[in-house]
Amino acid sequence: DCSFGIQNGNLRIPNSKISMNKIKVEGSYSNAKGAKNELLELKTISFQTNGGPFRGNLTLSHFSEPIFKGKADGLIDLNVLHSLFPLPSVEQLIGQINLHSSFVIQGKPQKNNEMDFNISKIEGEVKLNEVSAKFKDDKRVFKSINGKVYLRNNAIGMDDVSLSIGQSDFHINGVLNEIIPYFKGNGKLDGRLNIKS
Repeated sequence: DCSFGIQNGNLRIPNSKISMNKIKVEGSYSNAKGAKNELLELKTISFQTNGGPFRGNLTLSHFSEPIFKGKADGLIDLNVLHSLFPLPSVEQLIGQINLHSSFVIQGKPQKNNEMDFNISKIEGEVKLNEVSAKFKDDKRVFKSINGKVYLRNNAIGMDDVSLSIGQSDFHINGVLNEIIPYFKGNGKLDGRLNIKS
């Protein structure tokens, strides 16, 4: 068994103004009960960005079929997030989200050495504040995205979400169901949406 941590850490991305400050991590690792019972606990994860404070925790167990369990609360600057963890299909991501969520996700190894993730639980609320996104190989820019998005396991609810694409403005309210099978490529979305343009 071992314990580890970071107190008052700082992370700066070279040649940019992007930074994370007041980083605090309190964690532990154990394999005392054998490889099948390995446990990594990050009891505290907190930091400050230009967007504001963030706090969460994460437990990783059953490493061969990993189970991720945790909570996340706080403001996230999407430019900082995208700089630290770039998404291959996203060219630009800016704005802020205020996130409050809890989740349990399990990974299942596949024969092709990839990992399939099953969401056992995901609940929360995301408040979007002036978010803009541009995807690679897509000329459109999705900008001025504002509103609330609710996560309830296999459904996403949208409350007064607004965005602009080119010269068009949209306002969206409603629910999308069956999102997990849809994003895995083996299901169809079932939605009840009210879209105004």
